[in-house]
Amino acid sequence: RSEQYSLLVDLSRDLGVQRTLQVDDSTLLGFYEACASGYPDNPYHNFVHALDVTVILHRLLRELGAGVYLTPLDVAVTVLAAVCHDVGHPGVNNLYHVHARTELAVRYKNESILENHSYQDSIKDEEEEKAQKRERDELIDSFKKAFFEIILATDMRHHFSLLDEVHGMVESFTLGPMGAAFRRRLCAILLHAADVSNPVRSWSECKEWSDAITTEFRWQGERERQEGLPVSPGMDGDSTTPGAQARSAIEFNEVVIRPYFTALAEFLPKAHIFLDDLNSNLRHWRAIAAS
Repeated sequence: RSEQYSLLVDLSRDLGVQRTLQVDDSTLLGFYEACASGYPDNPYHNFVHALDVTVILHRLLRELGAGVYLTPLDVAVTVLAAVCHDVGHPGVNNLYHVHARTELAVRYKNESILENHSYQDSIKDEEEEKAQKRERDELIDSFKKAFFEIILATDMRHHFSLLDEVHGMVESFTLGPMGAAFRRRLCAILLHAADVSNPVRSWSECKEWSDAITTEFRWQGERERQEGLPVSPGMDGDSTTPGAQARSAIEFNEVVIRPYFTALAEFLPKAHIFLDDLNSNLRHWRAIAAS
């Protein structure tokens, strides 16, 4: 993983994370290594996914210009949230935990279960730092509040409310300078965009990640059957065949992805490039569905 760690540290340095948090490369590397150790070896929700999301976030902030609307601290917290947003993910979704009445579901009262779990796992080391550096309590508390809010926004149940926020962002921005709450919502919008960006990438990347999540869905469906639980939508064997995968991708892309990235491109015009890849990928999916 040395190359992956090096890439994360380099991307972070380019975005000023080390400078903003007043840490050196080795300290940040240690944090990233700790995060990586918390990712199970899932087909999809693994450390490579976290790295991939961080790479796309970097692109949104740098190439597409979103970073100009954020403070250095906003950028730093969003980068760390990208790396940590699926820490401890068990390879099954929130609905599984609700049906199985797992310890995590009870602990978080069925609310954004995995996102809460990832947040709590990510701040363990930070709690130790807080105990050692009381003079930084106010900054740490502010950082943790934003960190928590941004990670929880990656729960797909918030997708359409985030979409509504994107639609209103251009108008809101013209009213004056962005306040802290507004900037945090932008951070959440950007991280969510990076998290669901697989369909707006090159076909090879899109297909590879789609295959990975389809495998994870199939594993969850098999586990639910074995445990006598309701099989979650889209996770039974019939729903994970190539044709079903293609039809599911088409529906997801048209209903979920296209509206979100179309709205994002209204705020970040350079984001229109994502829609070009989306249209190209849809042609591939339609060909598979028709075969």
